[in-house]
Amino acid sequence: PQPVRFFSTFGPALDESGGQTRFGAHPVTRLIFELPAGKHTLRTTLQLPDAAYAVDLEPGAKTDGVEVVLYVLGPNGEQVQLARRLFDPVNNPGDRGNQRPLHLDFTLIHPGEVELFFGPGAAGRDTHDWIEMGPLQFLRSD
Repeated sequence: PQPVRFFSTFGPALDESGGQTRFGAHPVTRLIFELPAGKHTLRTTLQLPDAAYAVDLEPGAKTDGVEVVLYVLGPNGEQVQLARRLFDPVNNPGDRGNQRPLHLDFTLIHPGEVELFFGPGAAGRDTHDWIEMGPLQFLRSD
């Protein structure tokens, strides 16, 4: 799907190296989509380069992870959290490597806008947060 609006601190960026298209979602990135009511699953992949969490980096220089949050947006811009995941290859070995799967299940009671938010990690820093997202799908599951 194409977002109906977006914001990205560093502007939108595509990486098509290696035959795969990946979207740069460095914090802060906000992607807003229009979806129908019902049960949905967001499916994509995420990756941070090895250099973001290399063993030889000082702890303060490594990524503190990237917070990924899915919100439903209300008519006055209010956000209600649907799902949250801290993508943290320093502390979670399952987040290391290329194209790590991200699946978020959620239900929309009414049709509306959802925001996929990429923000800084636990320490509130965006150092080494060069996160990339693979192809994105919203699948209906009802």
